[in-house]
Amino acid sequence: MVHKSEVQPTHDFLCFSDLYDVPVTLRTVLEGLLAEYPSPEVLERYMPRIRTALVKLLRGLQAKQAPYWASVSRSRDNTRYSTVPGTCIRGG
Repeated sequence: MVHKSEVQPTHDFLCFSDLYDVPVTLRTVLEGLLAEYPSPEVLERYMPRIRTALVKLLRGLQAKQAPYWASVSRSRDNTRYSTVPGTCIRGG
């Protein structure tokens, strides 16, 4: 039996380039928010931009979920693990 820590999964790469701007956008919006005097009005003014950035992130991650799990499934279906710890043999 191969210990879980010895398994080296092989997954297809998923592209996250469509989400690269989300951290920068959130940081910019939050820095603007935090630079102002705290009040419900200020929060209300910034909330739509914060919400938009978070929704973009969540929808992007949601769209990548199915391809990720398909890749995991393919990897499990196409890989046999040898009895030698730390090795895996590609095979059909």
